[in-house]
Amino acid sequence: MKKILALILLLGIWINVNAQSDESLIQFLYKLDEIAIEENIYSLKSVLNDTIFESNDICGYPGCTKEEFFNFHFTSDTVNNDWEILRQSIQYGFVHISLDSAIVQFSNVVDVYEGPAYLREIDINSELAILEKNTEIKEKPEQESKTIVTVDSGFYSCNCCIYNQTDEDTIEDDKGNFWIKVQLENNQSGFILKQNTSQRAMKILTLGKIGNEWKIIAFYFGERC
Repeated sequence: MKKILALILLLGIWINVNAQSDESLIQFLYKLDEIAIEENIYSLKSVLNDTIFESNDICGYPGCTKEEFFNFHFTSDTVNNDWEILRQSIQYGFVHISLDSAIVQFSNVVDVYEGPAYLREIDINSELAILEKNTEIKEKPEQESKTIVTVDSGFYSCNCCIYNQTDEDTIEDDKGNFWIKVQLENNQSGFILKQNTSQRAMKILTLGKIGNEWKIIAFYFGERC
């Protein structure tokens, strides 16, 4: 599978090369990045569409009003890591998709991007992406184990979607950390902490262009384990 995206160095994120021709999207991403860093819920409300499709099926299709959305997302009394997921989507960028492949369709949306981009690049059941620099691949599923290799990026094969304390492919250690077994070269295998990989968050952020403005139109769990 070919996994080539263009790097926009100023933002420090990955984005599909076609986005470079849309200055309004670049400016929107600057603003969204600032909102995510500051965790500014009032500014976030300004970049949401009037209707937002979300994962909990609270409002049905096509989604919730802004007020309904914030009853369950990005508020201090929720247990979700929504701000972290938003920052992750921005950091790892967006991929251009067709209107009819978006998780939700609105008649006034004329263009759509979806992030984090790597969720479109991998089969989550059998492949993962390394997201953290200096990620150690261990010989055994424990922090004290010998490090086989240290990597900054890459895609690895795995049986990624089995989480228990006994399965050999995905193991929970006594500290509550999940380790995923990955296949290396020369028939070797090793273990990676789930939190350093694309398995740590599966929520999709969808951006839609409405008129001359970009808005968040969906915040939704896509295909997942």
